[in-house]
Amino acid sequence: MKFLNLMRKNNFTLSIVSMLLISFIVINAQAQVRIESPYSRYGIGDLNLNNNAKTMGLGGISFSLNDASRVNSNNPASYAAIDSSSFVWDAGFTGLMLESKSATGSAQSTYFNLGHLKVAMPITRWLRMSAGMMPFSAMGYDVSGSSQQDSIGTVENRYHGTGGLNQVYLGAGVKILRNLFVGANASYVFGTAKYNRETIMPDVAYAFKYRATSEVVVGDMYFDYGAQYRIRLTNKKTDKLKQRDGKFLQLGFVYANKQNLRTTLNQSGVTFTSGGDGYEFVKDTIYLNKGQVNETVIPAMIGGGFSIYGGNKWMIGFDMRMQNWEQFKSFGFTDSLSSSTAYHIGGSYKMKGVEYRLGARFFDSYLELKNHKINDYGISFGVGFPLRQNSLTVSHVDLGFEFGRRGTTADGLIEQNYFKVNLGISIRNTWFQRAKYN
Repeated sequence: MKFLNLMRKNNFTLSIVSMLLISFIVINAQAQVRIESPYSRYGIGDLNLNNNAKTMGLGGISFSLNDASRVNSNNPASYAAIDSSSFVWDAGFTGLMLESKSATGSAQSTYFNLGHLKVAMPITRWLRMSAGMMPFSAMGYDVSGSSQQDSIGTVENRYHGTGGLNQVYLGAGVKILRNLFVGANASYVFGTAKYNRETIMPDVAYAFKYRATSEVVVGDMYFDYGAQYRIRLTNKKTDKLKQRDGKFLQLGFVYANKQNLRTTLNQSGVTFTSGGDGYEFVKDTIYLNKGQVNETVIPAMIGGGFSIYGGNKWMIGFDMRMQNWEQFKSFGFTDSLSSSTAYHIGGSYKMKGVEYRLGARFFDSYLELKNHKINDYGISFGVGFPLRQNSLTVSHVDLGFEFGRRGTTADGLIEQNYFKVNLGISIRNTWFQRAKYN
């Protein structure tokens, strides 16, 4: 028995070490998520909704969901649902096929990124904890334009940006009453966004090219909180099923206060020439300002949702999230953003152990360009397969798919049609089990 207990403890230790090693490799090998969208130029970039494959298939609902086999970091109260004797490892990967259209043409691109790496485990009989990493936002764009200037001729401008923010979090969830759960996440948000503007005057003989670069480096703590409450809908006196098999309503609430992230700005302006082989030769440095310290203000976020369960057979839910991006600032600049509201609806049905999911979402965006709201909406579906290896380990494979659209081609703007695929793998390992004697 001592040998078996030692092996189980070693398995747990090995799992922790493996997770840390994987996280280290991923952080260094993939510091940012690849994306190509001119709309990511604004604010802190395209926001990551932290959807795993399961929640993507459900239209993005997550605030009222908890799961003993998957980690839902969108509401830290959900960690309390992790079994008292289990360790959960959860990983996700995302693929994106994107078509960007304007009134004059279109372009296609395909990307594959890490979605998340998370673990959750019991600490005491009443405390559960989770740790992980995922993108916080992503930026990537490459836009060109030209104009005619008197005595100069054609002036070509190219705007190019890359980067984004990542987060590493540690969270806790507790069950404080029979049906009430609360939790909190403490995250370190970090990353770099680089903005370039290049100017070329092809009609002016011997004119140098010019590039202005702004590098924004963010690194600071970020906190969010959550609560969940379960209400039994079946009559205890007449319902012969166990509570987990009966009908119940689950409510979820999340909140993140307005937070100021420490930000460093590095700026430079150079003139340069380009050789035929693609190499650049810097001629002169016009200005160089490094180490300017200020802050990026992330506005408060509030969200809530509910889900109704028909035992372990079916579920339907709804989420709503609001955030006033008029409060956003970075080095005093606001980017002229507005408030945003997101709506999510989804449901699932389980048949022969396989869970089928369907959902939809609408994002009333914080972006308004040329009097057009750059809204984002999509429909999704998904499926989940349980894979049992042995009595101590249960694995799940989840697939989520989403068809979406953002923007418009009116007034020189860009419409983006996309197809997302999310693959999720979760492993729940029972590493404490009481011995049974005959």
